[in-house]
Amino acid sequence: TDDALDLVATDEFLGKPAGSDIGEGKFTLPLLYALEGTDGPHIRELLAEHPYTAGAIDEVIRMIRAGGFVDQVLDEARTRALTAASVITDLPPIPARSVLSGLGDYLLAQVEQARF
Repeated sequence: TDDALDLVATDEFLGKPAGSDIGEGKFTLPLLYALEGTDGPHIRELLAEHPYTAGAIDEVIRMIRAGGFVDQVLDEARTRALTAASVITDLPPIPARSVLSGLGDYLLAQVEQARF
C-alpha cells in the first residue's frame, strides 16, 4: 500500500514529495506494471536519465494512474489482507491477534483517505 500511497497522496499528507519513490529511482510495483503496459516505452524514455526532472516524474505518475496500475496494486493488497485475516484467526486469542486482524484494512483505508 505504501507504493500506491506515494502515487495518490499529497505532499502534505505524506510529509514528503509525492512521487518521491520514483524520484529516488525506486521501481515500485505500480511502476513495474506500468512498464509492462502500453506506455512502457515512453516511461522508459522518461526514466532513462537520473536524476529525473519533476516533469518526467509527474508524467510517469499520470500514466501509472491512468493505466489503472494503482488500483491493480490495491486490489492485490485487498486480496492479501483478506488472506492474512483468515489465517490470523488460527492464532491463539492474544492481544496481538486483534491488532493484526485490522492492520490490512487500516493500511488500505489510509490510501483511500489520501486519494485526492
